[in-house]
Amino acid sequence: MRSGNHLAERQAGGGYSGHLTSRGSAATSPVLVNWDPSFAGRRSHEWMRAMIQCAMSRCGLALPGKAAVIGFLMGGAASLTYAARMPDIVAAVVTYYPATYFVIDPEAFVAKSRGPTLVFAGGRDTYKNCCLIETARKLAAAGKSGQGAAAFEVVEYPQADHGFIHSGKTFRASDANDAMRRTLEHLKQNLGDSERSSRTSLPARHRNVTRAPIGALVPSW
Repeated sequence: MRSGNHLAERQAGGGYSGHLTSRGSAATSPVLVNWDPSFAGRRSHEWMRAMIQCAMSRCGLALPGKAAVIGFLMGGAASLTYAARMPDIVAAVVTYYPATYFVIDPEAFVAKSRGPTLVFAGGRDTYKNCCLIETARKLAAAGKSGQGAAAFEVVEYPQADHGFIHSGKTFRASDANDAMRRTLEHLKQNLGDSERSSRTSLPARHRNVTRAPIGALVPSW
């Protein structure tokens, strides 16, 4: 599928989405290309909503309920800026080393969140100065002060660099495993009600699925 924002969809089966599907979650991975938070506005908000709805309907299950949105880098920026403010269709947001260079007022930014949000940040992340730990710490402080309408938590891995969950020179197995564990706990906690309300209406062949659909937003690098 393609749109004016150069969106392409990749069905889950490998990589991060593969980890989710292996744990009983329905997942698709729309790939975000050429998205920038400076494009903020009604069009970007509507585009994000349409993409989430598309991911939910194209996962092959069409489960009822809300979705969780998982974003990396620019996908993380989009998740924080838009998905976290859509409580009617999004039950939870998880972001890994999201781009935050555009956040001018951390308290005001967190105050706009309307859904449970979990952020993973590397203490040594200096990748293009997009995801600096100093900004993540300010967001964490705003979250702890109760600025948002929903929980906003930042988990910092002091020794981690950008891309610590991906294979490569910055991969850190201990941090990656911990982040995955926290991600699954976050999804289970916040998608539990949706799961219980929808399981009885599922076709028999889908009743082994233990989560509502997950749209994993994975940006091109």
